[in-house]
Amino acid sequence: MKSSIETRNIKSNLEQGLGNIRAMLEGVSEKNFEKEAKKILNKYGIDEGLINWDELKLGAKEKGDSKLKKGLFTAGKAALVAGAALALVVYNGIKQSGNRNKEQDIELVKPKQPEPKPDTPKEDIKKEEPHPRFDIEMYNQLPEKGKEVYVYMAEYNPNIGMGYEMLDKTTALLYIFDKDNKLKAKVPAGYGRHLGDKKNTSYVLNGGIMTTPAGGYITKRPRNQSNIKEYGGLGFSLDGITIEGDSCGLGVHPIYPNEYEQRKAKMDDNLVANNALSNGCVNLYGKDITNLEAGQIFVVLPDKASTAEFKMSNIAKSLMPGLIEFINNQTREFENVLTTMKTVSVREKTQTAISELKARIAHAEEILAGK
Repeated sequence: MKSSIETRNIKSNLEQGLGNIRAMLEGVSEKNFEKEAKKILNKYGIDEGLINWDELKLGAKEKGDSKLKKGLFTAGKAALVAGAALALVVYNGIKQSGNRNKEQDIELVKPKQPEPKPDTPKEDIKKEEPHPRFDIEMYNQLPEKGKEVYVYMAEYNPNIGMGYEMLDKTTALLYIFDKDNKLKAKVPAGYGRHLGDKKNTSYVLNGGIMTTPAGGYITKRPRNQSNIKEYGGLGFSLDGITIEGDSCGLGVHPIYPNEYEQRKAKMDDNLVANNALSNGCVNLYGKDITNLEAGQIFVVLPDKASTAEFKMSNIAKSLMPGLIEFINNQTREFENVLTTMKTVSVREKTQTAISELKARIAHAEEILAGK
């Protein structure tokens, strides 16, 4: 049951609400008064049976047969009318029964609710998981073309189970990534004295073109074992295709011993232009070259003198025949020694290695086919 304080408040609201309704009807002729009043009551959902018409007319001023003035239905007055409607309904309920319980009184003032809609099952919204081979912080650190390489390697992983390298001549840095596309090391590097991507001819002609052309290469065991001895047995051959479409053979090895002091000074002076110091091979500090292994993809990014298009998908596809041949050779070597192995555990490990190599070949063939 409503308390006396609540009842007084309702009566007060009722009187204020009726006063505002009368104000809206000010200037309406007696002839049109009831008609216009009903419009207002209907507009705000007030039951006409609750209205004392004599009381409502009280105070309303008659001013001929004029129409309702424009602008009377302001937001403020509309809110007050709605309050009056609420008060009228509650007050009427109190008058009709002084013994209603609280729940009944509350029910009287509840606004009409829309028909409930059938429950619609929420769609399962799966949180997008981060790509396991992509890191946005790493991506943002890379040069523009390096980003293209990084994204391609993350998405397609053309040489599964193997890391890769990426040489940026514009910063004289070599990025070394592991098999999961995580940065393993970022190290200073020297490269060819001549910029651009013309085919390196330094081994054919005396002097010749000493470039480290942009493109893709495969790291392989050195072709000339006697030469690699002077580098402490460290280094790899680089066989690949330049972005101008030329086949190219280079190397990656420690700083050339005969010019060690001069080249080391240039690599240490933090002047990128001075890292253009070799006949074309990539020079690294000995400790850094141990991060590389045979059978990896080695990408050289374009420099300011490059003119041909650099597109990693094309580079990868051009490397696949050479990569497949390299892995096939490795597979045959394992298969040849497998028959001579007597220890079961060693045979099992070798067989697992052969299976992994064949999986690499199958994936490389898919890349080559454009799948």
